[in-house]
Amino acid sequence: MTAQLILNEPWDAYTKSRALGSSALHAWGTMGRAQWSADYLESDAYSDDDGPENGAGAKEGGDYIDALLTGNKPADGFTIKPEGMIFSTKDGKAWRDEQNAAGKTIISAQQDREVRRALPMAREALNVLLNIGGTVSYQATLRGEVEGLTIQTRPDMWIDAPDVLVIPDLKYVGQIDKFARDWVGSRYEIQTAAGVHLARLAGITKRIEFRFLLVESGTENPRCRCPRIPEAHVEQAIRRLTERCADIVSVRDSALGFVDTVEFDDMELPRWAKNKLESRWDA
Repeated sequence: MTAQLILNEPWDAYTKSRALGSSALHAWGTMGRAQWSADYLESDAYSDDDGPENGAGAKEGGDYIDALLTGNKPADGFTIKPEGMIFSTKDGKAWRDEQNAAGKTIISAQQDREVRRALPMAREALNVLLNIGGTVSYQATLRGEVEGLTIQTRPDMWIDAPDVLVIPDLKYVGQIDKFARDWVGSRYEIQTAAGVHLARLAGITKRIEFRFLLVESGTENPRCRCPRIPEAHVEQAIRRLTERCADIVSVRDSALGFVDTVEFDDMELPRWAKNKLESRWDA
């Protein structure tokens, strides 16, 4: 086995691992190699949150509903900003500084209402998944080697049933109707592939079903969906993941390493620029 399953690993231990998460893998090829190495291999600052793909302003709300649903983070680590409070005032600034000093995540009163309206549906979805007779664990760490690269992922839930392993990952999303369309090429595709592939490498031989537990953010009348990623899509995602890991390893082990080479090519103009170039100067 080239991977391991770790239940109940503290978040601090997870972030101190030098294994690459989905943020790093997704960022590969979107920036210079030297910058990627500086951001994800050399930096001590760990970043593997859901970022902008999760919907604007949804990260804190996602952490909040995660804490209430799974207990991943203590609920008392969040505090509700009083309605009408303005941080630019003396009292507002003092209150904010006091919460920050205590390590609290500030949630707006509006977002608190939205999350609490969504929570019963998320619990119902989880209860339906548990009807298969499995036992649920939360925040299961999967860490292992893929094509010579050590990567990791941390699904929110891990339901181990007699005939199937269900891996549901909670997402608090602003545009729930776009999720399927945006899945390909996203961090969510990488999380799917890493979750299933590393579970297999860790010795899981039963059928694995990967789902996203989607909760709609930004509304007091949210929807909740729990789509299963079809096996064919999962296998394609794993293939793409292994190719990406192999590419990173190839660059890492090359003579140049993570050094960007000078590129020579022909400049391509967009159509509007070509039209402007070809137009009369006095037109």
